[in-house]
Amino acid sequence: MARVEQLDKRISEMRNLVKAAIPSAEARVVEAGNRVREAHQKVEAAKIAAITAALNLDRHKQLLKRGLVPNES
Repeated sequence: MARVEQLDKRISEMRNLVKAAIPSAEARVVEAGNRVREAHQKVEAAKIAAITAALNLDRHKQLLKRGLVPNES
């Protein structure tokens, strides 16, 4: 009977460990989701910055062609 009691105790301990681990794992999932969203936002910001830089370069080239800005070479 002692063996059965030991096994029951181990099963109970394992259940408690699982119960404790689940909230921790859920918190890590939420944190990971937040990091993914932040990364997506940074990618979008970088795309917008690249588009803005390209537009500014095109505008500067047009102004240079017209002689409206000095040639800095």
